[in-house]
Amino acid sequence: MRRAGHKTWIGNTGLINDALDGMANAVEGAKVVLLLMSSEYANSFSCRMEAQYAVELKKPIIAIVTENNYQATRWLGEIFFRVV
Repeated sequence: MRRAGHKTWIGNTGLINDALDGMANAVEGAKVVLLLMSSEYANSFSCRMEAQYAVELKKPIIAIVTENNYQATRWLGEIFFRVV
């Protein structure tokens, strides 16, 4: 994405104040949000916050499964089935 000239932001799983603001700013400024879905993503509180904020802001979301045979369930499944 960066090589193609697009601005990107990649969140970390250890959100602390400034990182939370960074995530919010990134989602607010995003034209599209990519969710790289895996069991690790599904178990991350910060990833859940990011995804739910993107939904609240009605941002276009592209969900990409990055783990073999992964099936999104619970909160991530709900978001995934909204964007498919």
